[in-house]
Amino acid sequence: MDYAVPQLDARTPVRGRIGLNGRVGGVFSYNAYASLERSYYLCTYGEEDRPLQVIPVIAGDDFLSTGLDFSLDVRGFTADGEFRYLRSLWNRNGNLVGKPSFAAALNLGYNVRQRLFFNLDSHFESECRRGAAFTAPWFVNLNFRVTYMFNPRVSIYIQGSNLLNMKIYRYGALSEPGAGGKIALTLSL
Repeated sequence: MDYAVPQLDARTPVRGRIGLNGRVGGVFSYNAYASLERSYYLCTYGEEDRPLQVIPVIAGDDFLSTGLDFSLDVRGFTADGEFRYLRSLWNRNGNLVGKPSFAAALNLGYNVRQRLFFNLDSHFESECRRGAAFTAPWFVNLNFRVTYMFNPRVSIYIQGSNLLNMKIYRYGALSEPGAGGKIALTLSL
């Protein structure tokens, strides 16, 4: 199977954005926007069973995106999110790097007396074509974190990630590990 992995050398010679943002009652803020972007990526391209045999490839695309970001903060409860629609203008069949046409994120938080914090975040991406031979399926990434602050310098947390155990493809045909979790004690000096 062929795949492409974007490297750090990405160029965006053209980027424009127009939008409308505001705040309601000091607790809700929003940002609606439309943007146009031309990007080029230097990718490594090869075969999944022989990842060391790679050929550098330059991929590019023009994207038109529209979206809405929002945030809400009321008495210890916070919510923020983003909804984005992306349309490829240059190569409608997708490029080597590939970006999903629809993405959404929602993050919820609650704190009890600035000592106990609950966080739940989710991220969705639609199906995305990545090169000629691979289409990344849609996914939902659901994570949680519970933190207890003993004092401003010492806290402990438990965290769970990819709770739905879905295959998450961010770059090419390389998927992230499945569900996971950790418990940690943090000390700030």
